Amino acid sequence: MFSIINSMQEWLKKFKRNKGMWFTSLFIISVMGILISMVMITQLTKSVAHDTYMEERRIDLKQLDNSIVDHYDFLLSIGAMVAVDKNVVQNLKNTDTNALNASIKTITQSISENVSNSNLDITYYLPNIDRNETENNKFAKISMETLENISGIVINKSGTRIIAMVPVIDSNSTLGVIEISESFHDIKDNFERLDKEFVFIIDKHQLVNIDLKHKSGKFRDINELYRVAYHNYASGFYMSAEDIDFDALAQSKYINTKKFYITYTPVNDLYGNPIGLVLIGENSKHANSFVQISQNMINSVTTVALGLVISLILFMF
Repeated sequence: MFSIINSMQEWLKKFKRNKGMWFTSLFIISVMGILISMVMITQLTKSVAHDTYMEERRIDLKQLDNSIVDHYDFLLSIGAMVAVDKNVVQNLKNTDTNALNASIKTITQSISENVSNSNLDITYYLPNIDRNETENNKFAKISMETLENISGIVINKSGTRIIAMVPVIDSNSTLGVIEISESFHDIKDNFERLDKEFVFIIDKHQLVNIDLKHKSGKFRDINELYRVAYHNYASGFYMSAEDIDFDALAQSKYINTKKFYITYTPVNDLYGNPIGLVLIGENSKHANSFVQISQNMINSVTTVALGLVISLILFMF
């Protein structure tokens, strides 16, 4: 054992006396150390970035769920108010559609005057009158039969809407159902307050459910499968979506373009059918954006780590 150690020491002394070979070897080892360290740092920062982006995706989708639930609650609260209005109840009892229409119109005007950014549609369903031509008649019947509130997303002739059904009950008798609805695109207001982007892109196959008045000239292609009701959104975000590889997005769950961090979630209607995608984004150019902060953090870690590696290598000399 000692002879082996002595032999290695003798070899090392001879190697050091050959200055050219010694420094060349140190240089090669240093370069290899830098490359290996940089590969490890790069992989580490990519992993940290991925985890950070996935956490932001989780937050975005949670905010979307909360926004949708808030809209459901808002519509149901309006529906509950209408369902106990004395004039509405009496007119439903009398099945006086003319007086009922007048009452609904008065309530709608009152809501518009007292609720900011209100753009609600209010309609009603009667249990003993054939209203099969009404778009959401099926859900109204379920609400009447179960005496339960119903809320969800549907595609009507006027577009993609959030609806809430509230049964009108008097003396244990079901008089009808009140439906309150608003545009699904209104959810973007919740994200604008958070300085984020929101856009709903609809599956082209669903456009047959929208009438010509609300469809003609109001949709723009995103790709061969999806279109956007572009008049509801600022152009910068939805135009960036035209360059997205949606297959890659489905795999990674998020994507970073030059301008936006974008994530998505599919949207199903009340029937459980997929009707499109919601894209949520954040402008990476904003100084306080999470993307910018994350990128700055990763760049700082990389720079500090590289500095430490180089310092250690120089110290060897």
